[in-house]
Amino acid sequence: MSEAPTYQRKIYCISGLGVDHRAFLRITIADAELIHVPWIPAEKGESLQTYAKRLYDQTQPDCNYSIIGVSFGGMIAQEWSKISAPRHLILISSTHEPNHLRSFLKVPGKLGLNRLLHPSIAVFFSPISNALFGAKTKEDKHLLRAILRDTDPKFLRWATGALLQWNSEEIKGAIYIHGRNDKMISAPEKVDLETDGGHFTVYTQGDEISQFLHRILKAKSN
Repeated sequence: MSEAPTYQRKIYCISGLGVDHRAFLRITIADAELIHVPWIPAEKGESLQTYAKRLYDQTQPDCNYSIIGVSFGGMIAQEWSKISAPRHLILISSTHEPNHLRSFLKVPGKLGLNRLLHPSIAVFFSPISNALFGAKTKEDKHLLRAILRDTDPKFLRWATGALLQWNSEEIKGAIYIHGRNDKMISAPEKVDLETDGGHFTVYTQGDEISQFLHRILKAKSN
């Protein structure tokens, strides 16, 4: 019986809003164990900061951990870094500034319309969803549709309201990866890797991102 592989580092992966562990299917980093952090139910009226702390306490990440946060997950990752500084904080398709959200994402929350949101809307309007996320190939579209279909509508409604109330400051040393065609979150001022992808670049450009992370994490570890 073969022994389980040993890894030099553990990288915790927090997916985006309405997206699960499948977003990381194309991310592979040598000598690293990728640990997907599943969402937990949000409590009524809970802030993003409080939610992030509960998620952190439940996960109990390794003391020498690194973290990848995608989109909304990047905001959670930044809150984790305030609790316990990670070796590496990697933010993909994310931001430290809620104003970087495109207007069509902010308006429903400001008007209180987020309570009407349901993943089936995005599934029904698949062509629009594909364009917004940057899913172009048949495989990309199929995965995105499956992920959106499985999204918890209650969590979706909570998160869209909570992120608009979130206040943060740029975390020094964070690694930013962003798609130049992202139609949901505009790029922050500092970008370490700009891909040709959109908001779903963690999957559509997964190979490119994996190679970049392997190089940069190896360099930062030396």
